[in-house]
Amino acid sequence: MHAYGLGPKSFIHAFLAHNYPKINSDCWLWGAPIGWRSTREVLDDIKRLVHQTTRGKNCWKKYILSEVSLVT
Repeated sequence: MHAYGLGPKSFIHAFLAHNYPKINSDCWLWGAPIGWRSTREVLDDIKRLVHQTTRGKNCWKKYILSEVSLVT
């Protein structure tokens, strides 16, 4: 990761956004019932990291509320 000049977020973003089949072949499972538990764990881990600061908590809340408004 660091050999390519990527930090943790840059690495995760590159992994998720890449179109190379061998890299993202199982990503379709993230939203499927079989993969949802581990997807939720990843989201919870991101939330835990973001919630380490008050500003992070506020940003997370704003983001979640904006997503809810898209659904309703």
